[in-house]
Amino acid sequence: MSTKDTLTVIEAEATLPLSARDKINISPSSLHLMSLRSKRSRKTVASQLNQIVRIFGHDNHESFDWLAMKPVDIDVVIETLLEIRRMKPRTVNSYLAAIRGVFRAAYMNDMVNNETYHRIQQIRNVKAETIAKGRKPIKKEAVKILVEHCLSFDDAIGFRDATIISLLAGCGLRRDELVNIKLKDYDPSLKKFVVTGKGNKERTVDIPPNTCQRLNEWIERYRGTLPGYIFCGINKWGQMNINDKTPLSGNAIYDLLKKRTNELSQEQVRPHGLRRFCGTNMLKNGVDLIVVRDVLGHNSISTTQIYIENDEAELQKAVELNDI
Repeated sequence: MSTKDTLTVIEAEATLPLSARDKINISPSSLHLMSLRSKRSRKTVASQLNQIVRIFGHDNHESFDWLAMKPVDIDVVIETLLEIRRMKPRTVNSYLAAIRGVFRAAYMNDMVNNETYHRIQQIRNVKAETIAKGRKPIKKEAVKILVEHCLSFDDAIGFRDATIISLLAGCGLRRDELVNIKLKDYDPSLKKFVVTGKGNKERTVDIPPNTCQRLNEWIERYRGTLPGYIFCGINKWGQMNINDKTPLSGNAIYDLLKKRTNELSQEQVRPHGLRRFCGTNMLKNGVDLIVVRDVLGHNSISTTQIYIENDEAELQKAVELNDI
């Protein structure tokens, strides 16, 4: 039974007590996925769980015997992800969090005893500081050139892309947040919209003046006021697919940025790079770290601090101030 089918069955059986649900063969990994409120999180964690079980020769997390895992098995997972698959420590820790989540779900549903549960929870995260190789901070001038390039086509696709890039850079949105904004979420009089971030947490986002003007023009000149997602697919004849059911994919945002930077023979700009640009630019202009955290929708300031990107020339100049 697939995760999707399992969720459908559970919804149908929602009025039954847990003892009756036990008749349905649900793995602890599926129970963990069901506890996640975000569809995006479910998809990400399901992929991680499948990659973990493949280390042990299995294809699907639902058929894997999670409760037979011992701490030594988790050591094997850590070693494989770090040394063979060359994952970064932070990424490996997200896989460990997925394993802990499986055992938490099993414990909450009386599938594993207290001792086993706490033994798994005691597995420590991998600690390491890594330097981002080959990742240069994005300059404001580069973002402006990219936006102006899109506008130069003077068509719906170009204007849509310019507006998307402006919002990613100006508001620090995650790409999944951006594609899921609907027209009803936007208040042009307040220059704000509501987005749904990780964990289905809503937050109100302020829009910079020029970006807001561009967004208004996108709606008035091209998109129109039909209900649905603010950004939509456009075919080569300029026809728009405006609907209330299917948003653009996160990959579509990645692809349009790749296409536009390639047209300029520019170093590739990624959606998350524009999010880092937003956070870094605010901090360098004296905005308080707590405010930056709230703009980016982080739970923790320590997460926001990761977004601070310093130019090597700026670091060298800072050190030279201490020259004796």
